[in-house]
Amino acid sequence: IYRDFRGVRVPSPFLISVVISLGIIEALETLQVPNLAVKWPNDILSCDQKVGGILIENFYSKGDLKAAVIGIGLNVSQDTFDHAPFAASIKQLSGRYWSVTEVLEGLLPFLENALYAEDFNESKFLLDRYQSKLWKRNKRTSFLEAGEIIAATPLGVTLEGKLILELEENQVVEKDTQQIKMLYRD
Repeated sequence: IYRDFRGVRVPSPFLISVVISLGIIEALETLQVPNLAVKWPNDILSCDQKVGGILIENFYSKGDLKAAVIGIGLNVSQDTFDHAPFAASIKQLSGRYWSVTEVLEGLLPFLENALYAEDFNESKFLLDRYQSKLWKRNKRTSFLEAGEIIAATPLGVTLEGKLILELEENQVVEKDTQQIKMLYRD
């Protein structure tokens, strides 16, 4: 998917990931994929298993966002994931075979709405919606930081895409993807 952002004010490039994540979740809900969530920063989960991911490359000119190329990968009908123990397919989780065409046709209207109809200036509203789908929000979970496993509670995300974590009681920090990685285990 390609979106030209010339003339569109986007307060933070992370909002592109936010609206795409929400669009995917809304589309998958219509396909009756259960218990959907976003694993920060860019994985789509169902029943605590990864069903997809998002990669976005933003293009700037003179400091302004000009365009974004958005790649989405979804596990549609694969039956086994030998080297990915936390992965699953839409077929496995919905109990129904889906063709790639069916999934794409179901996905495109939601993605178009996310990219062209969402008001990127409504950043608080968009972040609130994203955070309502944030996996393990307000639950103690495991992270990898500087080669060590730590426990922390994800509280939300910032407009810049940093994860807000409570490390210990009343010790709240913000971390980016270069500093910390969210793990699948508790």
